[in-house]
Amino acid sequence: SLKCKSRGVLVKLPRLECRFQSADQHVQLGRCRFMARGEFAAGVKKLEGKKVVIVGCGAQGLNQGLNMRDSGCDVSYALRQDAIQNKRQSFLNASENGFKVGTYDELIPGADLVCNLTPDKQHTAVVSSVMP
Repeated sequence: SLKCKSRGVLVKLPRLECRFQSADQHVQLGRCRFMARGEFAAGVKKLEGKKVVIVGCGAQGLNQGLNMRDSGCDVSYALRQDAIQNKRQSFLNASENGFKVGTYDELIPGADLVCNLTPDKQHTAVVSSVMP
């Protein structure tokens, strides 16, 4: 299961990694693993050449993305379609800071790492939306 014991919902946070291997990459969400502490010994080198997609661009998501981009990571934001269409604050946060923004379906399948940085109360809804 991809459920975080502390919250009871799927999480793909900075300590989780998922490797996508097929065209139907949403199915690969079931093959995630916790990364070992030693994999962070070289800083962000583990993420060089990888695509990082952050779900959510509020205070937490925006600042994590800015830090990762400043460290040389390729970061984009996956948001709900209505957040993009209605130019909600999360869309403005990402787009005004020069990030690529797209829907879950557009960006998550091509991601090497997905970080769910939505507010805790939205985790279950996000997970339900992205799971096959």
